[in-house]
Amino acid sequence: MIGFLFLTYDAICKEDIWFSYFKNVNCDHYKIFVHPKNANEIRNQNFFKNCIIPSWCETDWGNFSLIEAQKLLIEEALKHSNITHFVFVSNNAIPVTSFYQLYNFLQTKKSIIGYGKTTIDNHTMRYDKLQHKPIFSKEQFLIQSQWCILSRHDATILVEEHNEIKKLFNNSWIPDEHAYVNYLVYYKNITDIENKSTTYIEWDNGKPSIFYSISNEEINRIRNEGKFFIRKICDSTWVDVNYLLQQ
Repeated sequence: MIGFLFLTYDAICKEDIWFSYFKNVNCDHYKIFVHPKNANEIRNQNFFKNCIIPSWCETDWGNFSLIEAQKLLIEEALKHSNITHFVFVSNNAIPVTSFYQLYNFLQTKKSIIGYGKTTIDNHTMRYDKLQHKPIFSKEQFLIQSQWCILSRHDATILVEEHNEIKKLFNNSWIPDEHAYVNYLVYYKNITDIENKSTTYIEWDNGKPSIFYSISNEEINRIRNEGKFFIRKICDSTWVDVNYLLQQ
């Protein structure tokens, strides 16, 4: 079973696409969890309104509150013993494959986190803002995508050791883009994380671009890169839904 962990600001875009994505899927194969910044936006959505988790925290961009919200999502999902993988999704993302292409891909996988290095100045600034002296060097410091997929084993560690993670990364800059991968790799010696980005994003001057139209050719290109989701989209984004979700 896959847990879909939606970390949202406003309503989830393209609710009709997500409805179609899960429409013919065995309900034993997935479970949806939503942590909304604006809960009323989700309560007005037919498909997602019953997926809001009971625990909630205020969130702000770029600080540890986003890790707190992720922890609440994981914690709720861990109550379901059949969930093997925990997929983080934003409110402005949509799938680019069918559900079962992701489901089959994850059958033998551990955690999947896209990580690497950034520009020298950015890297130095992030590392220097770490509150406590880490056990890894600036050269070893990793930057990750927040939109990752965690195995149950690794997700359990991150919840059980949340207070230690908070002590290490609480006052750092944009900790949701480095806390989990550095903690798992350097503090827990997890060596089997697959370095792969599963959500496609186009960057423009350091910011994610908004897709107002997605052609079938673009969908093919994104699939060929091994991606399962794309962001950022909006409610007016044009996309061929039948082609998008074909098996």
